[in-house]
Amino acid sequence: MKIGDEEGDDEYIGSTYIDRPEIVHSEQTEPPIEEVPPSAIQPSPYTQRTFDDPDFLQYVRQVRSQGHLGSFPVVRPIEDGYEVVSGHKRSEAAKQAGLQSIPVFVTEMSDWEAAVWFVDEHIPITEDEMHDGFKAQHRGWYREEAVEGALDELVDRWGEEKAREHPVVRRWLDGEVISDDEEEEENEDDAPNSDEAEVVPDNEDDENEDGTPDNDDTELAQEEDAVEA
Repeated sequence: MKIGDEEGDDEYIGSTYIDRPEIVHSEQTEPPIEEVPPSAIQPSPYTQRTFDDPDFLQYVRQVRSQGHLGSFPVVRPIEDGYEVVSGHKRSEAAKQAGLQSIPVFVTEMSDWEAAVWFVDEHIPITEDEMHDGFKAQHRGWYREEAVEGALDELVDRWGEEKAREHPVVRRWLDGEVISDDEEEEENEDDAPNSDEAEVVPDNEDDENEDGTPDNDDTELAQEEDAVEA
């Protein structure tokens, strides 16, 4: 979905769960659903997916038997057809199952926006995410070899300077992808020393743990007001 402010500046934030919304307004907006032949759909130029494992072949048999995918791939229009934004497995299964057409979500997206989307959906930030079996399968994270192939393609197409605009790409290129344990240690090292005095902005009132004003500060302020009077 997209979420935006009153000015209409939309920002894609992915799958979103809204708890107890006060108002729900539904309208027909893009991306529309269209029926297209699987042969008209091309994979993303950065994809490193392979489709020869038993689970995928079982999925192809299921699609062939049922005659549908079960969910819609997301594609964007390009000069000679469509390009997969999300759903390489589904679009490839449709081809191998021999489906004549499939419903797809069609969304307008620039080449760079598609590259950013691809990185966000496939390139893990930490080594632990890459090797965690559940996360890797659930999010579609690439393993290290596939990450390197995707990054090589990104740099070839955009140049290293442009590719580095994405923080995840920059982190991989600089060899700064670390484990979650190391990240926690870094956060602990960056935490302020309890022995050091905490600097509080002038416009920020001190409060007790229960949220009430600090009595010492209140009494001091009253004494200063009395002196000024």
